[in-house]
Amino acid sequence: MRQLFIEKAIIIDAHVSDVWKVLTDPQLSKQWIQEWWPEVEALESDWRPGSPVVWKLKDGQTGADGKVAIADPYTLLSFTFRINEPDTSKQETITYKLEERDGHTYLLVRVGDYGDTDEHEQCYPGAVESWDISLPKIKALSEK
Repeated sequence: MRQLFIEKAIIIDAHVSDVWKVLTDPQLSKQWIQEWWPEVEALESDWRPGSPVVWKLKDGQTGADGKVAIADPYTLLSFTFRINEPDTSKQETITYKLEERDGHTYLLVRVGDYGDTDEHEQCYPGAVESWDISLPKIKALSEK
């Protein structure tokens, strides 16, 4: 199988700490996640290496889960994502790289690998679309 990753970047007119908060605060992150996954109520984690990451749904169920791999506040955050569906073992790694540039924040998002199975590769177009929706919302929330 081939490797298949999403890699998208955006420049945000906000301090890197504001962007970090939008990515990690449960009340803010749910606002951009709900743009493409309306059933999500919260993204929960303490964002420390080894800690769980849980996408809680409005009905109290866990929609997805993962684990924090790297957490360097305001610079780098990497964690796994696995949808909570029967017979689903597909897992991606989501990585946020943040960099301050001339008073703006450069945010790079990398997600994958979707190329490990044919079934997982079918998820790729929807994932690309979700990040095309998410990044402008992350930017808007950060710039408030």
